[in-house]
Amino acid sequence: MHRTPTRRAEVVPAPERRGADHAPRRWLSWVARLGYATSGLVYLAIGLAGLAVAVGISDRARGHHDVLVAATALPLGRVALASLAVGLACYAAMNLMGGVADTYGVGRGIRGWVMWGGDVLVGGLYLSLAATAVRLLAQPGRTAGPTAAAWAAQVMSAPAGRAMLAAVGIAVLLAGVFLVHKAVDAPFAGRLDRRRLGARAVRWLLLAARVGTAARGALLVVCGLAAIGAANHRAPTWVAELADGLDLLAEGRTGPLLVGLISAAFAAYGVYQFAKARYRVLRF
Repeated sequence: MHRTPTRRAEVVPAPERRGADHAPRRWLSWVARLGYATSGLVYLAIGLAGLAVAVGISDRARGHHDVLVAATALPLGRVALASLAVGLACYAAMNLMGGVADTYGVGRGIRGWVMWGGDVLVGGLYLSLAATAVRLLAQPGRTAGPTAAAWAAQVMSAPAGRAMLAAVGIAVLLAGVFLVHKAVDAPFAGRLDRRRLGARAVRWLLLAARVGTAARGALLVVCGLAAIGAANHRAPTWVAELADGLDLLAEGRTGPLLVGLISAAFAAYGVYQFAKARYRVLRF
């Protein structure tokens, strides 16, 4: 009896199948690591600029936008700015993806929703920074954009503007409190590949992560209180961004010391971000 030959299913060799499955993950890994490295560079620059204020070399601190403007004055400034734009966009995409898709498996409990909100806010911030870098590339010589005080004045001129500004201030304040809590409680070292790092390096990076996160949280608390006070007193000039917050802390006899400590913590956090770019264990 003649049998009709059955069609054999095509079998993809295991290595090729694994490569096809892991290709999107490799791209996500490159995006995440480039984003971490760019974030580390920005925080390191902010920290060094703050230290210059603390020792009297510079007259004012620098924030995220100031770093982008300063990049245009460097040799090959447009190349540096374009690289920053790409890296900032990668960091923004990574955070927005974490908020929408829960790529790290945090879940959707209370902690998950808090992490989701934080990821979305950070993603939005870095997306705006990437857009600022693109604008600076398109129009060399222009400023990075309106100051925080100018933005606050526009908000307050709208209906219910004071309430909106106060709400922003409360959100920034709560974000700062959350970061301070995170600095104490989060398992930063658990995110690193300890097999490739020595125990001493892990301890130093853990310290850098904790003090850097605490400093960021403390500065956000200052900025949040400033925004709430601006809404309460109808004084948009009170609104402070990161650099303004450092300048506020610089006032008084102990101001330079305080600015120096916080700026050093920012620089330490930048180093931790660099370490994450190289050694973070990424699971998607």
